[in-house]
Amino acid sequence: MKIEYLDVIFSTCFSLRKIRSVTIMQNPDNYSMRPQMHIILVAPFGSGKSSFMKKIGKKFGNDMFFIDDFTKPSLEGSIDKTTKEYVPSVLVNCGGKVMVIDEWNNVDAFGQNALLSLLENQSVLRSIGFKVSKPYKLANEYMDFQVNENIIKARINFSCVACAMEYPIYENFQKSKALLSRFSPYFIELDDELLQTITSGQFEINVNDCSFKVEEIVIDRKCHFDFQKKYWEYLKSNKLIPGNANDKGFCTRTMSDITRLGIYNYLRKNKPKSKKITISSSKYFIEMLKYSDMFLRQYVNPKTKGKITEYERLLKMHPNEEIKFYADKLGVSERTVMRYNEELK
Repeated sequence: MKIEYLDVIFSTCFSLRKIRSVTIMQNPDNYSMRPQMHIILVAPFGSGKSSFMKKIGKKFGNDMFFIDDFTKPSLEGSIDKTTKEYVPSVLVNCGGKVMVIDEWNNVDAFGQNALLSLLENQSVLRSIGFKVSKPYKLANEYMDFQVNENIIKARINFSCVACAMEYPIYENFQKSKALLSRFSPYFIELDDELLQTITSGQFEINVNDCSFKVEEIVIDRKCHFDFQKKYWEYLKSNKLIPGNANDKGFCTRTMSDITRLGIYNYLRKNKPKSKKITISSSKYFIEMLKYSDMFLRQYVNPKTKGKITEYERLLKMHPNEEIKFYADKLGVSERTVMRYNEELK
């Protein structure tokens, strides 16, 4: 695991959780993208996923909402059998926060599909299987949640971190891959030294919250044009564009991730003085291009555990490089690369 990569993606997740809109100025039409970065943290049992989240929780406290039972009733809410009044959904606790789902692999199909739509759109409009006796409404600056008769209508700004023991793609299915259009995946691979650090309580993760009071972000035309040009040059020069036609969409998905990292990079270096800011320099995004390798190689990883197959592919394209080169490209520690070498002989 490359700890500084983990710091950056978690800092981005926390810093963008409250932002309402990101507008990219393009010709002829402007493009609106989801501001929030949602993370799926993939690691085997005993690797310290819960410890990571608890350590972050000590710092952010009420800015995080933990849930380990994401089901249909928890999403839709329920009804009090006596009063017939609405018993709120867990979503009313998430506005402006980071929702943490402890074991994504245990969430049933309904819960996964319902949540994925919510993560992408940051809103929900659906009918429920019961009718409330009187309307329910709860609103603040990050949420507007309403239930009227048998209809839920809600707008909720929040980020999500889901922990999983296995990568949620088991075959080359487009439906499975669609899941990753919402989440940014990150693999944690244990080595002996990291395991000892975690169990001794000495593990440190440095997450920054640069959300301030920003609500709207605009990326101007020239900035986006320059970044887009450099992005595709980077992908081509590093041979990152997938050969499988069904995987090429991950290139645009990764560009969205790099855009979010670039926004965090801007917020980290420039404390905003207003709720609406315009980013006019592409340098904030270009500085984050190195993370393109990590995202793309995880999106197309055919294994449910680890990145060793991606390391084998990288070796064929770039033989005889220093260990640090491979570690940076894969987003792992140099110790992990040395372990790969031992396993591959």
